[in-house]
Amino acid sequence: MNDARMAVIAATGTARKRVIPAVRERNLCTIAAIHGRDPDRLAALANQNGIPRYFVDAERMLDETKPDFVFIGSPPGLHQEHIRLCAERDIPTLCEKPLCLSTSKATIIQSLLAPRQIPLRVAHHLRHQPGVTALREIIAGTKSGRLLRVAMQWGFWLNENSQNASWKLDPSTGGPNAFYDAGVHAVDLMLHLLPCPTTVTAIGQQSRLHTTVDNVGALVLCGATLVELSASESTRCPLNSLTLDFEAGSIHIPHALSEQSFTRMEIISPAETVTRTFEPVNLYGKEIEDFIALIKGQASVGTTLQEACHALQILEAITESYSTGRTIALQDSMLVHG
Repeated sequence: MNDARMAVIAATGTARKRVIPAVRERNLCTIAAIHGRDPDRLAALANQNGIPRYFVDAERMLDETKPDFVFIGSPPGLHQEHIRLCAERDIPTLCEKPLCLSTSKATIIQSLLAPRQIPLRVAHHLRHQPGVTALREIIAGTKSGRLLRVAMQWGFWLNENSQNASWKLDPSTGGPNAFYDAGVHAVDLMLHLLPCPTTVTAIGQQSRLHTTVDNVGALVLCGATLVELSASESTRCPLNSLTLDFEAGSIHIPHALSEQSFTRMEIISPAETVTRTFEPVNLYGKEIEDFIALIKGQASVGTTLQEACHALQILEAITESYSTGRTIALQDSMLVHG
């Protein structure tokens, strides 16, 4: 078992469903303590997972347990405050996506972290799988010619009665559209695979929900590659696939954007279709492994603070584009990778 000690802020949501089980499945580290608002739910979660302490006060948890790193699982409207608590104590932090809800708040987070130089990554699990590593190698090669088009989707059906729906349906806590939810994973994957984007145009529709724009499509120009992104909170059976069209062939990955790693990639050329297969991995465990490696001075493929800020600039450009009907040119600062 890894000797790193992790504490979890806001442990009873996504951390309870995904991160804590992934850590326990492979004994990736010790969970020293968990935090949340409901002491009864915290007690049950701690008891179920053999976690020695739980707190309703995040500051007290950090001060008393002094963890090696923290996972922040709170809604994005709370990330700035929770990152501040960790930064003031020089605690490395892995934060749930998106980093926050605006570029202005992202600037504040950058100012909190800049003097301290402590590790921070944003939890985008799709990066942490062998299939994505293979994709990056294919894109960097020349065998199939230039990459001309990429299309990817993350859609799902948001249950308005679920426990986490209330903050997702409030633009002040969950963002104005579906790209601030699962759709931001598509934006992050685009940043991981392709050159930095320069232009965004988008269309949004309130298909079902009344407070947020639940069905959004965007076109993004990344170098010479045209990228089609789709995010929805109102599709019951989406394909959530990833397609890449090169000059001399195409790649199709069914169900590439999901909570599970993808295990099959179809590489299509005029002469044949070749299927590559990959071993399934627990993506949430892999992102924890990656962060532990980072704080021990090793290489990381996790989403950096700069990349997370780039993603927020793109989300704001998407919102501005469908709100105004204009194509948005991204700022020059977008052109620098973190």
